[in-house]
Amino acid sequence: MNGASCDILTINSPGMAVRLHPGFKRADNQDWIEWRSDENRLVCVVCDGVGGLRYGDRASKEAARSFVDHLIPQEGGHSCWNQAGIPDLDTAGLAVRRSIARLQANLSEQRLGTTLTGLCLTRQQFWVLHIGDTRAYLWRRGKLHQLSQDHTVAAESRLTPVCLDQQQHNNVLTRSLGNPSRETFDVIHQSIEEGDRLVLCSDGLESASITREELTSFCNSEPSAIGLADELLCRALVGGAPDNISIVVIHPWEVFA
Repeated sequence: MNGASCDILTINSPGMAVRLHPGFKRADNQDWIEWRSDENRLVCVVCDGVGGLRYGDRASKEAARSFVDHLIPQEGGHSCWNQAGIPDLDTAGLAVRRSIARLQANLSEQRLGTTLTGLCLTRQQFWVLHIGDTRAYLWRRGKLHQLSQDHTVAAESRLTPVCLDQQQHNNVLTRSLGNPSRETFDVIHQSIEEGDRLVLCSDGLESASITREELTSFCNSEPSAIGLADELLCRALVGGAPDNISIVVIHPWEVFA
C-alpha cells in the first residue's frame, strides 16, 4: 500500500502518475492519496479534509486507508469483492463511514469530515465511489467527461457564474463524510475502452482556475500519464495554487500490461 500527504510528492508507476502539493497559501495539507494493487485490480482514492474544521488531515487519511483496506486488504483480510469480480461498494462505504465515526469519538470532535473519490479498476471495468467535491474524470476518444458530481451548494443549485460571484458560500459541501445526515455516496460504473485515461483530483485544480477546456486540451496534447500529471500540477502552480493539490492520472491499459 502507498499513501501520502503533507509534502510535495511525485510517484510514477506503470500506467499511473501521482502528484501532491500543499499549494502556496495553506498552512497545512488536508489532502490524502492512497492506493494498492494486485495482479488484476487497482484501488486508488483521493480525500480532502473539509475546510474550516479541525483534524481534516486525520479525517482524509482515515477515510482513504479504510477504503483501500476493505477493497484490497492486507494478507488474511476479507476482500469486498464478490466471485464475479465486482467490488461491494456498499460494504466499503459503510466501513469508511464507521471509521470516521470512530475517529470523531476518539478525538472527541464531531465536527470533522472529508470528501472521498475512490476508484476500483480491473482489466475490463471500473467503479467510482464518490462523496463531496473531489473529482473523477474520464478522457475517451478526445472528449473529457466528469464522472463525479460536485456535492456543493453551487453545483446542486445550478448557480450561474454571475450568481456565483455574489454567493458567499457557493463551495459549501452538501454531502461529506463526518455528517451522518449527509453521507450518501454516488456510485459510477463503466466498462473500459482502449485508450481510456482516468483522472482523480482534489478541488485544488479548480481553485487554481483550471477550466474544463484546459483540462481537455492537456489530455489531448499530452499522451503519457506522467506528462499529463506534470502539466496539470505546473498549471495549478502557475495559477497560484491557493489550495492543496492532489492529482492521479491512470492509463488502465498500461496498469495491467
